[in-house]
Amino acid sequence: MQQFHPEVLHEAFPGWEGSYARMPDDLKVFAPTLDGKNVWPCSFWIERTAAQEQAAAA
Repeated sequence: MQQFHPEVLHEAFPGWEGSYARMPDDLKVFAPTLDGKNVWPCSFWIERTAAQEQAAAA
């Protein structure tokens, strides 16, 4: 998206431009970037553990 359709990101997230550059240095290790200026849009999966499954079933 960032590479092929940045205009969509600019429209959907007006503060996206320069988002990586503005980020504190100690947080940059957790945020991916393609160009060193903007945060790369990303997501992650959270998996339930067996303990959470048992608690949900109780």
